[in-house]
Amino acid sequence: MLNKTLIVAGASALLAASADAAVVTSWNFNAANRAAVNARGSTAIAVGGTALGFATGSSFDTAGGTNRAMRIGNFNAATNASGRRGAQFQANTNGFSFISVGFALSGQARSSRWGQFQYSTNAGRTYTVAGLSNAGRFRVKANGTFTRFAYNLSFVDGVSDNTKFRFRIVAVKDPTSGRFIGANGAPMLGSAFWNLDRVLVTGTSNGSNMDGGANPAPGAIALLAFAGAVGATRRRA
Repeated sequence: MLNKTLIVAGASALLAASADAAVVTSWNFNAANRAAVNARGSTAIAVGGTALGFATGSSFDTAGGTNRAMRIGNFNAATNASGRRGAQFQANTNGFSFISVGFALSGQARSSRWGQFQYSTNAGRTYTVAGLSNAGRFRVKANGTFTRFAYNLSFVDGVSDNTKFRFRIVAVKDPTSGRFIGANGAPMLGSAFWNLDRVLVTGTSNGSNMDGGANPAPGAIALLAFAGAVGATRRRA
């Protein structure tokens, strides 16, 4: 009964916060660069030796003009590369709570079937998946279709109100076989790539954020609801 009460209380708090959700920062890559749309985010960087470029964007990006995504290539099928190669992002959540992160991703048939969302609260010195369902893993479709993924970090310690918040999106080995496999079930190819688009960090202003507030996020409530279903988190002990 206590667990059910905590879950209901947490859900109620999240829904209340979502009514005021705003975009903290985002990346859409439409200008053929990896910079965030405002000073609260840094330029996306390669992790573990990947190569970053640009490709056609997803239908989730409705900004208008040229629609681009960021291409991530040069993966490594060695098992010790699991969780180490991908792209990293920095977002300053100072003045914001109830943080969620969402993104759209597509892959080639022989790109890694499994990816993982990892976060850091200490400026990237260490990364963790603590509090994330399925250890932060997500599955990539084999047909090249962009899929939306979202992670609700509202009740994860240290994410809110933190100038040192970082996150990364990396390829990981198959949790069952313990080796890298492609999205289509064949062995993964290091030359196959992912396309990443519409990376979005949302939160609720607590009134003390340095820029006086962030832009309203008309889709933030839907994102948070999706995050609750797909990337649900639990309060850390």
